[in-house]
Amino acid sequence: MKTAALLDTLRVSRPLAAVLPLGDDAYGAGRLSEFQANYAPSWGRPELLAITHPVPGNHEYVPVTKGTGYFAFFNGDAPVGIAGATGQGYYSFDLGSWHLVALNSNDGCRAVSCAAGSDQQTWLAADLASHPARCTLAFWHNPRFQGGLESGETEKVGPLWDTLYDYGADVVLNGHEHNYQQLAPLDKSGASDQLRGIRSFVVGTGGAGFHEIFGGPRDWAVETRIVRTHGVLELTLQSDHYDWRFVTVNGVVPPGASGSEACH
Repeated sequence: MKTAALLDTLRVSRPLAAVLPLGDDAYGAGRLSEFQANYAPSWGRPELLAITHPVPGNHEYVPVTKGTGYFAFFNGDAPVGIAGATGQGYYSFDLGSWHLVALNSNDGCRAVSCAAGSDQQTWLAADLASHPARCTLAFWHNPRFQGGLESGETEKVGPLWDTLYDYGADVVLNGHEHNYQQLAPLDKSGASDQLRGIRSFVVGTGGAGFHEIFGGPRDWAVETRIVRTHGVLELTLQSDHYDWRFVTVNGVVPPGASGSEACH
């Protein structure tokens, strides 16, 4: 509820063009009843839902639900809705001059494949080829690279990251690890790449318990980390660059949690 109230505050200060929930939206199993009881009164209120572009997380794909509650809430009975095609969960849209891509890492790509040559990966390549935007942002739940050890990195989303890199994507947003991380631009192998690398943010700060253990393979790449704090990442997408700031539920932007960078 506190992060939803923060969204209201931001929405009053200046219009929000989009809200991007990064998965695990309704604990603990993503049942429709949990979305109705927990998500709908907060992030799911009509004024926010009207600008929401969701992606699912692993909690929406536990064996008891397998994504059914997630799609029922966001898409209803329609085969296609704000969550993309029911059962697929990947789609794209434009915001101004930016192209945004929502991808489905589900439960570590077990239910909907992220593999090279999969339906999702081939769709992504075709989508990026047909939308040669100056600036591109992608978002999904499981991070390809991060510094935290609670959930770790997800190698199975590698083909999606690699495809985005090949087409010059600029920004990736993930959740899953329950903290905030701002990572330096990285290439396909997770090495530093200031020229063509993708900058990524882990924003698992919507309201669940906290993850505080770092020391993973990409710990060195984490420029800013914030733990034990709920909040949202606010992005301002300009025609040739983007600005960011992480805002806590107390309305504070911690040191190092803001910046600006040009698109490729």
